[in-house]
Amino acid sequence: MALGKRDLERILKNPAGKQTMHSHEMGLALRESAKGVLTWQGKYTFEGKQHRIDYGRFPEMPLRKAEDAHADTRQLIIEGIDPKLERNQETVSTVADLCREWLDKYARHNRTRLDIPQREIKADINPSIGHIKLSIMKVRHVNQCLDPIMARGSKPHARKILGLLRQICAWGVRRGYLQDDPTASLKKSEYHAPKPRERYLSGDEIATVWQKLPNLGLSVQVVLATKILLLTGQRRNEITLSEWRHLDLDKGVWLMPKTKNGSDHTIPLSGQVIELFKQLKEYSNGSKYVMPSPKGDKPMSEKVITRAIARKQDDFDIEHWTPHDLRRTAISGMNAIGIMPHVVEMLVNHSLPDMLRVYVHGKQDSELFEMQRDALERWAKCVRGAYNG
Repeated sequence: MALGKRDLERILKNPAGKQTMHSHEMGLALRESAKGVLTWQGKYTFEGKQHRIDYGRFPEMPLRKAEDAHADTRQLIIEGIDPKLERNQETVSTVADLCREWLDKYARHNRTRLDIPQREIKADINPSIGHIKLSIMKVRHVNQCLDPIMARGSKPHARKILGLLRQICAWGVRRGYLQDDPTASLKKSEYHAPKPRERYLSGDEIATVWQKLPNLGLSVQVVLATKILLLTGQRRNEITLSEWRHLDLDKGVWLMPKTKNGSDHTIPLSGQVIELFKQLKEYSNGSKYVMPSPKGDKPMSEKVITRAIARKQDDFDIEHWTPHDLRRTAISGMNAIGIMPHVVEMLVNHSLPDMLRVYVHGKQDSELFEMQRDALERWAKCVRGAYNG
């Protein structure tokens, strides 16, 4: 029996005190919660499965509007469209909405570092074009986002943001949020990246850095982490994101589950690195993270290491260097002392080109792992030789 005006007034004034469904007609009903909250709800069948969809609260949404909303639902079913999916489409109307959906439904499951696109969207995309409606988004809006980045002289960063926008827009087209990709006509080649750095430290510079690090007022964590990066050739975030459960110091093994190429990476540790990690653990204050942030239970940002070293550049009295240069130093140094190229590439988690795969073919994992352990011990001995004069 259909609900009339008097029925609705009675339900509103005399709540049942329990969850109750007041049926109207054609699958439309007024759902009453135990607390007396009244919500219009439609029931429908799509592809053999029953679904329910909420339209709005009563009395804010009167009966006539609820009937109209349910009529729209039934029309969508006739057209072969799932009403819930259609409603989701309506909630994604701006660039900011699209970025949010991309982060939640794609990047969360396919990107190893969700914080990077989150930060770039927040800093560079949403402030300039987040409010733009997807229905009118054109290439000029993409340029509206990139031009301020170019104006401050950050051409490589503009290239990076264009690449991110291209990923998001292409996903938006596949999901039906966009009709066309507004980034398609723009060329990333117009935003040339600078020439890659080739800086690596010489033996004398290694000695200088190693000896001066503890005497510059840097935190003990930064000093120890910097030395570990030099001795292992790993990336900054691979130590800052690591937890103590990823390290077995008794066996001398370090597992890195969040690497840049998306795969797990395990390396052996030299005796010297094991001692450095033991010292680092004394400063972790019981945290699960190898390098905990002082601002709560989270890992320290990799930028802390970079900024700390940058502040003390003049004190080293050598050519400018960055923590990432230590990775290049380790790679070139191990190659220089005769360690096989495929062992070095495996240590730093590079994909092996076909020619180097020949050396790996047929070898057991345990044999390759011991080759890597020997390589890091030899490199540690070389570094010790540099700073011991």
